[in-house]
Amino acid sequence: MALIQCPACGKTISENASTCPSCGEPISSKMSAVVDSGTESFFVQGNNRIELAAKTQAEISARTNRLTKEGKTVVHVNTSNPQPFTLGVTVWQNDVTLVWNASLASPLYKTWLYSQAKQLYQSNQYSKALDILNKLNGYSDSATLANRCRESIRSQQQAATRAMNAEFELRRAVGVDKSKTKAGIYRYVIGGLIAWTGVGFLIGGGCSSAGVLNPDYYGNIDPVHQKTFNEGLVVFSIGLVLIIWNIIQHRIYEKKSDEYLRNKQ
Repeated sequence: MALIQCPACGKTISENASTCPSCGEPISSKMSAVVDSGTESFFVQGNNRIELAAKTQAEISARTNRLTKEGKTVVHVNTSNPQPFTLGVTVWQNDVTLVWNASLASPLYKTWLYSQAKQLYQSNQYSKALDILNKLNGYSDSATLANRCRESIRSQQQAATRAMNAEFELRRAVGVDKSKTKAGIYRYVIGGLIAWTGVGFLIGGGCSSAGVLNPDYYGNIDPVHQKTFNEGLVVFSIGLVLIIWNIIQHRIYEKKSDEYLRNKQ
């Protein structure tokens, strides 16, 4: 007769037991009905190896108890060798991985899975909730909740299809927003760079000594600075024209879209 762990409380029991003597959990065929498995990884830090070992064991115990309450059974614990590293002072660290499995024969695990499915449903993650509910096979009102998930998924798909069709009809009627095409984006970027370069020329030609905005004591302006200022004005204007061009394209698109939507109503 082999000994196994109770998936609910972790106590060692006979493999032939129909229920756990400690917690009453049904055991029959449980070990052959494992449907889920997973890992939980974390790291622990300590100032020295003794403190690290104590913290590691405490963290493993706490996480094992939580997993047990979720109806999961920890089947293996992987702990790395303590590694020192320096953060101003020397700190020791362990990387730990708990390997668990769980069976749908466990009421505890079913309850935990169902609670996860409800949370996913309430946060509008219907597909993930449905994946869990399909495993529960009629537990509590999982079938009703699964139908609600399917209805919500259909509604989302229909809404997405309607939005896509509306976008297609709008594009066919008024065209695309040219300010947001690849050419429009290039105009924004290039126009901004050109305008910024022009500002540099304006500042250099205008604010320097004997510049356009800062003539010398006698009111004279250096011709070189005057030329730089004029070139900056031209360059800045070109960049500004490219940006304004895009703004006008966007306004035209918005006007056409508004007219189309008003006429459609």
